[in-house]
Amino acid sequence: MKIEKHVKLSAPVTVPAGVNVTITADENWQIIGTSATTTSIENLFKVESGASVEFTGNVILSGRYNKESIIDNAGTVTLSGNASVQDGTPATNSSVIDTHGAGAAFIIKGGSVQNNTVSGANVGTVEIGGGARFEMSGGSISGNKWTTGTEYASTPGVLLYNNASGTMSGGYISNNRGCRGTGILLYGYDSDVRTSFTMTGGYITGNTGVNSGNVTASGAVHVENNAEFNMSGGEISGNTGYSGGGVYSYSDGVTLSGGSITGNSAGNHGGVYSEGNFDNYSTMHIYNALVTNNTANQGGGLWYCVTGSTTVYVHEGCAVYENTANDAGDDFVIGGESSGKYTATLANRMLGGGAVKWYRDGGVYTSGSTLIPSVSRDVPRYGQPGADPNPVTVSSSKGSHALKAIAGEDAKELAKHEAKLIISGNTASYGGGIGANGGVIIGEPGETKLSVNKSWAGDEGQERPESVTVELLNGGYVIDSAVLNADNNWSYTFTGLPAGGDYSVREAEVPGYESAVSGDAENGFTITNTWVGGDEPEEPGEVSISVEKVWRGGGFMDRPRSVNVVLLRDGEFFGAVELSRENGWKHTFTGLPAADEDGHEYEYSVVEAPVDGYESEVSGSAEEGFVITNTRVDEPDWPDWPDWPGPDEPDEPDEPDVPEEPDEPDEPDEPDEPDEPDTPEGPDEPDEPDTPDTPENPNGEKLPQTGQPWWPVLLLSLGGAIMLLAGLASKRRYRGRHEV
Repeated sequence: MKIEKHVKLSAPVTVPAGVNVTITADENWQIIGTSATTTSIENLFKVESGASVEFTGNVILSGRYNKESIIDNAGTVTLSGNASVQDGTPATNSSVIDTHGAGAAFIIKGGSVQNNTVSGANVGTVEIGGGARFEMSGGSISGNKWTTGTEYASTPGVLLYNNASGTMSGGYISNNRGCRGTGILLYGYDSDVRTSFTMTGGYITGNTGVNSGNVTASGAVHVENNAEFNMSGGEISGNTGYSGGGVYSYSDGVTLSGGSITGNSAGNHGGVYSEGNFDNYSTMHIYNALVTNNTANQGGGLWYCVTGSTTVYVHEGCAVYENTANDAGDDFVIGGESSGKYTATLANRMLGGGAVKWYRDGGVYTSGSTLIPSVSRDVPRYGQPGADPNPVTVSSSKGSHALKAIAGEDAKELAKHEAKLIISGNTASYGGGIGANGGVIIGEPGETKLSVNKSWAGDEGQERPESVTVELLNGGYVIDSAVLNADNNWSYTFTGLPAGGDYSVREAEVPGYESAVSGDAENGFTITNTWVGGDEPEEPGEVSISVEKVWRGGGFMDRPRSVNVVLLRDGEFFGAVELSRENGWKHTFTGLPAADEDGHEYEYSVVEAPVDGYESEVSGSAEEGFVITNTRVDEPDWPDWPDWPGPDEPDEPDEPDVPEEPDEPDEPDEPDEPDEPDTPEGPDEPDEPDTPDTPENPNGEKLPQTGQPWWPVLLLSLGGAIMLLAGLASKRRYRGRHEV
């Protein structure tokens, strides 16, 4: 049905059971009630159970003159296109779109629900109850207001209650203003049936909560009683409230595992708040979270009052670092009671397994019946004179703590890579990122351990180093280290690691030894150092250059068994080595001439054959050693790589059927060039002399290093015999001094 003018209704339009109708308009035509007060109708549309109606195109449903809901829906209502439901001011306790009853649904794929005002108790601009369903994949619910009434279960956004369910995969719920749950409010009245909402995408942003009477404003998402909220994607950002600017939970049914909660602000608990008290304790669950760059007076990252409790696991847990607190505890604060029943446990590894140390960062204490911890002004902050230099362990602690998390850069980078839920840029007085006077469980049990042993070979009569340093990596990121020596029998066990990691080990180079790693994470690694010489110093005028391969991202099965690395001298091929798991992905070229006979100092560099699915970056220098870092990419875009190295010139035009103009490619139609006919007379002519792909004389000018991963194609301009030697050299392990 297409409307082509404004329509005034003196009675509701009823869509009976079994009828499916679409109402559209090419222009902005309104459907509106009559303006006379005494004859105003209650609803514009009544959709019966078993009926469906879609509003699309540019049709506008204006609620300016009807008394109750614009749409009273017991069937299925879909909003799409640019359709709009707007300007509704229903009577107290009435919603704008009221969807109720088992089997009923409101689906918003486009269009908008905007500029409506509701009031009273248990009301929302969009109301879903009695087993009804809400689906949002597009469009917007924006600019709506809640004004006065009983605030506990009223919202200017979407209210779901009494066994209702909802999903959000797209669209915007934004710029609404009210008291509680200004975007989504979930309220489970009935203990026997649960209200639920799942967010996998879309935006809940820019909503404003204001205190009303003695009721404090909650977050943009409000979850209470027998209700559950599952967030695995989407964004909750830029919202304001008083308790929990982004998400407020007074339920055991909140799980946050993906998406972002950013830039929210509140008087208390800017990003997320888990409510709880002595009568009705509730616990929130969080997974794979990065909590960083949040700000508060106490507990910039995590904050808990006297009744708050938390357990932070390493498996699918969180990384908390670089938050800011003005008074105490940049990253963590809890006000504990030694006689209480609430405890805190913090993992000593962050998301991904990187080692983290917790240091005292000021002090807090509790006294009397006060639930909010007070600041001990005489306790220095981390890094200030007199601060405690020793890290602390928090395990089932009932005490008060104000702490700062310190971790290595690789551990932080790995946590960013692993994180699926970002809680960042939120602000509050207490708990910038996460705050609670209830429970918060982050991650889940699932730990493993990994052993590493050192063995020595072929060095009888040689003096071994007193110790070696071994690094533990997960996916190419350094997450921990250990010193092996005779006192610990040259072995160590890394504990408390998240299960399922892509673990490997490597050690700092030991002069005179070649290192090889065997074993695996499940059964333990063994690093064998074999003596290859090195007691004699480098000859005058000789240098050694090390190269190391680092993998980041991806898994063991995604990587090749080995990679070929070429040493260049002044941009030309000079040597090659095969790096693999067996040699710890590293090698040292020794006995390299530092300069030529005229005193010209050689410039050494390294390149590697490209690896499908990875981006390669070379860092370091000849003096400090080179590191080739391969980072996993979702869609690798490497050029085709020929068999390497081989004696064939892969770019040499050896196919006589290629109709290219070898001498003058830019002037194919020049009539005075007898050697360049439009159609070559002989099939062998394209092989005649110079082509654009022929490299310069290998005995003359040096080939420049282009920095592109396909450089060896150009370097293969060396003679066939030399190329064959280079190919053979690349297939064997390089040992001792360089030979050419």
